[in-house]
Amino acid sequence: MNLRSLCFKQNNSSDFFAITNCRCCIEEGPQGLHSAIILKPTDENVHDVTSCRQRAGNSKDSDRTLQIGIGLVGFGLFFLLFGVLLYFDSVLLAFGNILFLTGLTFIIGLRRTSHFFFQRHKFRGSFFFLGGVSLVLCRWTIIGMLVEAYGFILLFRSFFPMALGFVLSVVNIPFLNAFLQSGSGMV
Repeated sequence: MNLRSLCFKQNNSSDFFAITNCRCCIEEGPQGLHSAIILKPTDENVHDVTSCRQRAGNSKDSDRTLQIGIGLVGFGLFFLLFGVLLYFDSVLLAFGNILFLTGLTFIIGLRRTSHFFFQRHKFRGSFFFLGGVSLVLCRWTIIGMLVEAYGFILLFRSFFPMALGFVLSVVNIPFLNAFLQSGSGMV
């Protein structure tokens, strides 16, 4: 059963109630007055307003961490692109790989990153991807990028059809849509 939280926002003008699926919901009023009531299946571990304030502070930190992670991934992809364009410059590729992996860790967290890369069914893709990164760091750029690209394809091969469907739904190219629809019926 999902935990339900009932949040009460105190305003000068009106009172506002909201029921959400979150564990603790904070709604700040104009003067910063708020209170939260937690409804659970059992009465154990009932949180008070101070713990909710701490959680609200942590969510601001997680938003900053997410923004930093997105920036690091963006710069990592930028350096990877220019490293390839400048004839596989080893410094740019190494810097791009480090920024990309660091940004991924900032976005989804250290535990989820390690869980993603070290799942049993993704072990081969992780081995090739991280092996390619290490080859790039050892200045074997062309071989490292080929091995890294193969590992990337193995890691994200289940994501490619969904990404292709999204791109085709956003961009309407009649010839490409007709070709892909006729090709998918043959498979």
